[in-house]
Amino acid sequence: MANIVEQQEKAVEQQGKTVDEAIEEGLKKLGVSKEKAKVEIICEGKKGLFGFIGGVPAKVKLTLIHDSGEIAVQVLSEIMKLMNIKGGVNSRETDGKLILDIVSGDAHFLIGKNGQTIDALQYLINIMMK
Repeated sequence: MANIVEQQEKAVEQQGKTVDEAIEEGLKKLGVSKEKAKVEIICEGKKGLFGFIGGVPAKVKLTLIHDSGEIAVQVLSEIMKLMNIKGGVNSRETDGKLILDIVSGDAHFLIGKNGQTIDALQYLINIMMK
């Protein structure tokens, strides 16, 4: 589960001759398209004298953007796997709220006595998503 949390924080700083070149290289390192990364320009860069003497490279920071529903599904799926519960998890958004649907023949283990287990899982996932 540590891998899931680490993925939320993934970012790279990249230099290039131009801002566009730095962004392109950073996206390659992250392995994502521009829509899935937040781009912060640290330095625009400057061309040097005659295009090569004393120039300053452009520098950008790219941070991976994750879909919170995707992360919640991964976390709950991993917890179910650790509990030896076979099944699947789907996410949907209703009225601005994230809903996780669990499909499993072992649902009674997830619910627990008086719903305590499912309440605890909901609490944990809510804390992780904040």
